[in-house]
Amino acid sequence: MKNRDLDRDFGEIAKEEEQGTKASEKKAPKGKRSVVSMVLCLIGIGMMLFAGWNLYTFFKDYADSNALYSGIEQEYVTKNTQEENTESTEEVEVPWYEMYTVDLEGVKDMNSDVIGWIVHETEEISYPILYSGDNTTYLRTGIDMKHATAGCIFMEGANSPDFQDSHTIIYGHNMRNLSMFGKLKYYHEEGYYEENQYFQIHTQNTIYRYQIFAYEVVEPDSFIYSVPYAPGTQFAEFLDKIYRKSEVDTGVVATDADKIITLSTCSSNDKRFVVCAVRVDSHARELSE
Repeated sequence: MKNRDLDRDFGEIAKEEEQGTKASEKKAPKGKRSVVSMVLCLIGIGMMLFAGWNLYTFFKDYADSNALYSGIEQEYVTKNTQEENTESTEEVEVPWYEMYTVDLEGVKDMNSDVIGWIVHETEEISYPILYSGDNTTYLRTGIDMKHATAGCIFMEGANSPDFQDSHTIIYGHNMRNLSMFGKLKYYHEEGYYEENQYFQIHTQNTIYRYQIFAYEVVEPDSFIYSVPYAPGTQFAEFLDKIYRKSEVDTGVVATDADKIITLSTCSSNDKRFVVCAVRVDSHARELSE
């Protein structure tokens, strides 16, 4: 009897131990799941912090560029849209070449690569133009030589920086906040062109006025990026191709004897948007500027 009782006792103890082992085995996965959950949670928090930092640097970069160029414009560019008529109390519009006064020498003191200033007469596009002889230096570098997503407005490296080539290209980013050449996209809108046809380029000695005559979406390797040209049949054929591919017929005539400026910016689907303008007037720059 005692042996059977002992056997029963040992059997019950063995069952209890077995049950305890199974219980501990069942508890183990919960512990593992807790660790995994904690790791995933930490990874998620890390990803959120990383994304937040990227957003912060992204918007800070935009804000810094806006502040930089806005400050330069306020200091070196004066808008003179109207003047008082000395014979009456009426105000009259100033001549196109007196609409803006640009202290180009002051801007050049900031960066010797500055070759001019572009200003749209009826849209908020007003920036220095830089030239480095290549198409990479100012792609993501500001006028202060610091990294900037907006970069600079700059001239095609193969062009002559005196704006005397038959065809000159000026590049600018299509920024999400509409800075740089971001507002050029408005030309896609019906009726916008009619009210926004002219821009100016102020150089050291001369102010040039340009009238937009065509615009279109192109591939990155489009014919439009051919420079430089000289007056002649080849340039006439180039202009004819621009007219044929333009989104609109503006009625503005450009010939192979003219000087053409193409403003180029990014568009959707890895394409480019180009706005072509012909030089329609020029005026000697006042020494007082």
